[in-house]
Amino acid sequence: MEKDYYCDQEFESLKNPEAEEFEACTFLNCDWSNQDLSRKKFVDCEFIDCNLSNAKILGSFFQSCQFSSCKLLGLRFDQCNSFSFGIEANDCQLRNCNFYQMDLRNCNLHNCDFNDSDFTGVNLSGVSLYGSNLSACLFEEANLEKSDLRTCSNLNIDPEQTSIKQAQISASALSGLLRKYQLRINE
Repeated sequence: MEKDYYCDQEFESLKNPEAEEFEACTFLNCDWSNQDLSRKKFVDCEFIDCNLSNAKILGSFFQSCQFSSCKLLGLRFDQCNSFSFGIEANDCQLRNCNFYQMDLRNCNLHNCDFNDSDFTGVNLSGVSLYGSNLSACLFEEANLEKSDLRTCSNLNIDPEQTSIKQAQISASALSGLLRKYQLRINE
């Protein structure tokens, strides 16, 4: 019989996380793509080389979770439990994800591919997106104040639609703030 709660356990190549709650657990090479992870609770967990692409995460709880070299394609993070939501993602693929109106101030998102993700209404104030690809991402009515965007690629943000006060940005990415004006910027 499967337990409902696991603490301080390591799981490798786990096919189906049947338990409801995991705390301080490590998941290695787990493929949970297209699985229903709704209402599962992950606290202080680490995911390494895992695939959660297109998983259902309705009401799921992610608090202080770390993702390293994971595939998280098409996830609807906006459907997660927002209480104490906090993730750290390093070298992950987060393409086509939805973060609509989420508070991501407790997140570190480095060297990730966010291609075509929705950050509409998201609070990313003070967050570092170091080395991340933001191609075709939507940032309408988002808060990027004091965020670190210096090493991001494919930046395309409308400063009239998004708060970017005191955000750090590289000179080479400035054209991404002016794209809507269709200027020809020569460097």
